[in-house]
Amino acid sequence: MNKRILSLLTAVLLLFTAMPVTVNAEEETGITGFCKTSDQHGDEMGVDAVYIKLTDDEGNRIRNPETGEALSVRTDTDGRFTFDVPPGEYRLYLRLPETFEAFEVGSGQSVDDSGALSVRVSVPSNGRADVVATLRGAAEDYFEARLAAEKESRGIGGRFRQWIDRWEWSPVLTSLKTAVTGIFFTFFLGLLLVRLIRSIRWRPLYLILDGILTLPMVLPPTVIGFFLLRLLGVNSFIGQLFLDFFDFRIVFSWASTVIAAVTLSLPLMYKSTMGAMEQVDENLVYAARTLGFSERRIFWRILVPNAVSGIAAATILAFARGLGEYGATSMIAGNILGQTRTLPIAVAVTTSAGQDDQANFYAAVIVVVSLILLTVMNYVTLRMSRRGGRQ
Repeated sequence: MNKRILSLLTAVLLLFTAMPVTVNAEEETGITGFCKTSDQHGDEMGVDAVYIKLTDDEGNRIRNPETGEALSVRTDTDGRFTFDVPPGEYRLYLRLPETFEAFEVGSGQSVDDSGALSVRVSVPSNGRADVVATLRGAAEDYFEARLAAEKESRGIGGRFRQWIDRWEWSPVLTSLKTAVTGIFFTFFLGLLLVRLIRSIRWRPLYLILDGILTLPMVLPPTVIGFFLLRLLGVNSFIGQLFLDFFDFRIVFSWASTVIAAVTLSLPLMYKSTMGAMEQVDENLVYAARTLGFSERRIFWRILVPNAVSGIAAATILAFARGLGEYGATSMIAGNILGQTRTLPIAVAVTTSAGQDDQANFYAAVIVVVSLILLTVMNYVTLRMSRRGGRQ
């Protein structure tokens, strides 16, 4: 019995002696870290865009032996990062992109002159060094504003603000400012020109002046812009006069957009107003003359009140024409964002640049505004006609 037990123990011992012995292989060395970001109160901010570069203990950049590029990483969404480097003494430099101006300095941490957080790390020969870097920012208002914006963006008002911020609105504002200023001059100039032309008794002169005032309606807008450039450019007499005495260059300024709008919309205002006054009953004019009214008084007291619906329609059409002006404006005013880039120019520029969404938006604005103006014109004309019929 004892021999059998001894033999069994011997067999078991030989079996264990023959089994291979597992030896732990050398572990990969390097640095693994976690970057925690917080505000001044210690509340986590969840900022993942932390850029990290690696140097030796003397500040020399550590480079990849294969590519020769300096080792640098960016933390992932969890704030973690990894460097595969041999054992030694290293220093990590951590920086956030234009958000933090100062850092909380923890154990083994310091802040260099550039504002980057410096962390000293020792990598052992049998494993990885774990680093926990705490970045506490001074720019608390930035993150509070961002969090507030994120909360607001979830509602209808927030989505509307996002939609507003999506577009470049300067061409819209430039066009509206140009059209409003232009129609102010166009309205009064149109009435004064109608008054002047109607006072001419010599028929040939009347026809010549009427043709000159109407000519911009049939000429291509680029040709009108060419003549304006010749008339008001820095090498012209008028342009040089403004440049010398007022230190003001007319062309390629916002004033030139107004000039182009007035030049192209004035013939429409003039011709439509003239036509409206020709529809006024001549008997009213004859009666006024019989009563001793002067021609000036007849114009302002008889013709203008009785042609007000046509004048209103002419004004609206002239405003729409000035709003949609492109050819002459591009020639004399150019394409300066925030100054001379109007809606039609913005449509052309964004289309050529492949920015279809912006081009669609600008085109839609022009269509909507023009449709509203035409609707208002039709309403005013119809209302004035009905009022005149009842009288």
